[in-house]
Amino acid sequence: MTNNPTRGLAEKVTSAAFKTIGSDIELRARELLLDYLGVLIGGSVEPVGVSMGRYPETSPSDESSIYLKKRSTAAGAAMANGMAAHTLELDDVTNESSLHSGVVV
Repeated sequence: MTNNPTRGLAEKVTSAAFKTIGSDIELRARELLLDYLGVLIGGSVEPVGVSMGRYPETSPSDESSIYLKKRSTAAGAAMANGMAAHTLELDDVTNESSLHSGVVV
């Protein structure tokens, strides 16, 4: 198998034991999750968010949620949630890297 950094990171994250995560990392993760939920909720009531919330069809698997309300495919929910969360342009910038990956992740 070829080297896939994204898969490697995902495997590492999913195999991590909660008790091995430091309290500073847990606190930062909670802050970032709260930030994401805030921009998601805010963006979900904007015109683009309302439109995106209607776009994805429900599916037999209904594996993910849109705005914590409607169930859809993972891809449909990721698109709707990502668009709504980006609507307000209130990104969680990490100054060291100048990245704001929270909404995308």
